[in-house]
Amino acid sequence: RLTVESDSQGKIAVPARLLLETLKTFPEQPLTFVVEDNNTIELSSNHGKYALAYAGGEEFPKAVNLEEPSSTTIQGDILATAISKTIFASGNDDLRPVMSGVFFQFTPDHL
Repeated sequence: RLTVESDSQGKIAVPARLLLETLKTFPEQPLTFVVEDNNTIELSSNHGKYALAYAGGEEFPKAVNLEEPSSTTIQGDILATAISKTIFASGNDDLRPVMSGVFFQFTPDHL
């Protein structure tokens, strides 16, 4: 969530990877987002314009609410080592998103 200046309200879902790659092309400056009626959002600044497709915000999956969530703390270097030793097994195929993650199994004594 971001604080924005706007004269209207609404919800849209934009593919995160596509949005991030597009935002990287802009230098740090104010950006204008205009939601068009043809399911596109226009990003514009002094350095150019981009149009991205979007879906309705109602179509975006809701986050799961846990009754009694637990937490754990892991040292960053240990987590980085674990990820670097397993990342080769994860895919980056957008058509099979279930294969693009890494499974963590937590027990009281082990990860």
